[in-house]
Order: sequence, then structure tokens, then C-alpha cells
Amino acid sequence: MSTVITAQEMYALERAAMADGTVAGLTLMERAGDGCVAALFDHWPDLVQGAGRAVVLAGPGNNGGDGFVIARLLAARGWIVTVFGHGWDALIRPGVAQAKKPADALANAKRWLEGGGALHSLEAADAPAALAAAITRAPGPVVLIDALLGLGQARRCDGMLAPVRGALDRVLQRSADLDLRIAAVDIPTGYVTDDGAGARCADAPLEPDLVITFHAEKPVHRHLASRGIPVRIVDIGL
Repeated sequence: MSTVITAQEMYALERAAMADGTVAGLTLMERAGDGCVAALFDHWPDLVQGAGRAVVLAGPGNNGGDGFVIARLLAARGWIVTVFGHGWDALIRPGVAQAKKPADALANAKRWLEGGGALHSLEAADAPAALAAAITRAPGPVVLIDALLGLGQARRCDGMLAPVRGALDRVLQRSADLDLRIAAVDIPTGYVTDDGAGARCADAPLEPDLVITFHAEKPVHRHLASRGIPVRIVDIGL
């Protein structure tokens, strides 16, 4: 049986590794994104061949930073990647004040944009329609990367998920046979990290087809695995 650690224990491991010079935060984020891409292809080997499609949901913290890394790495493989961000409007619209962001997440958001990637707002009025259009734009499988909220989530997040739920409702109305695969980065948005019974912090969490976590399982992963949801553990060198 694999080790299970809490969010605080994971944070402590990361802080210790960065404090003693073992690894930089940007390196950890790059390893996380690279490991997620490898896990995607290992779990869904049919996606390895050809240019696929991904829609990345990037939240305002380090989980979102992982999402930007994943977006960049998939785009480098020739994938068509669309990124929708929550909390990143200052990078989209001039004049919007930038709230304080984790430095590594901000660096990767800027790297995505500087590399020619586009960033759409999940907070825009037309976000549900725009997100639904991105998911259904072309035939074939599409991977929805949930990098909204990751490690440590416990507060209610219904507002953040509302445009995503609205988009998925539209998608189901348009195409019931769409090959949509949802991969959660670390913790599926809407689940409490440290609750092994599956406590929720949203009325309707974003239910994944695959969860990719780092270093070790967290308590909620046991609940998800008991429901048949695959949980992959990525080694990021801690």
C-alpha cells in the first residue's frame, strides 16, 4: 500500500527541498507538468500518435502554474491547446490590477503567453459558451486538464466551477457521444484534499477520469480510487 500524506506534509517537503537548495520551485513545477504529460500518454496510449487537443483550466495558484507547463509541453508536441484561466485577467486585459500570485505560477503563465499561447478568461460573461466551443471545436478526443485548485483545497469553490459546469452542460446538449477525457492535476477541483471519505467543497465537483498527483497519495485519493478512478503518482524528485 502506498504512502498517504497530508497537504501540510507535502508543503513541508517542498519547502524543505527548496530551502536547502535541493531543487528550485520552477524546477518542481516543470517536473510536475512533464510528469503529468507522461502520465496522460501512459494512461491513454491512443493519444500518443498525432496532434491531439487539450483544453486546460488554469487556476490562480501553483496548480494553475502546473497547468501552464502542461499546456506548453503539449503544444510543443503539436497539440492544439486552449487555456482558460481563473484569476489571470491582468495578463489578458490591460488596466486590470494583478493580484499577488505565486512567483513560479506567474512565470509559467508569462512563458505560455510569450511563446505565443492564448489565454481566455473563465471569469468573462461568455466563458461557458467559449469553453464549450473550445471543447467541441473539432472531432476526435479532447483532454480537459483540471488545474484549477490542487493541494490543500477545502474552501467552497462553486463560483469558480460555475462556468465550467455551464460549459459541460452545453457540451452534453450538443454532442452526447463526444470523446471527452478529464484529467485532474493533483486534486480534482471540488474535493477536500485531506478528507479520505470524499468530502466536497463544491456541490458538483469536476469528476475526473484520471487523477495525477505528486510524490505520494493524499487522503482524498483513497476515496477516489475506491470509486474506480485511476490515480497516478508522479515522482518530482522530493
